[in-house]
Amino acid sequence: QAARDRKTGGIGLGLAIAERAVRVHQGAIKARNTENGLAVEIHLPTVN
Repeated sequence: QAARDRKTGGIGLGLAIAERAVRVHQGAIKARNTENGLAVEIHLPTVN
């Protein structure tokens, strides 16, 4: 989000919060930089 990056006052907690939420649900999260910005991949288990 360009409006909430560190340059404009964001504190960078979004990814840490997302990581915790995903791990609580036994999922996996991956983040990587791309030429267009941050790419985040989230995998969550399905419920049978």
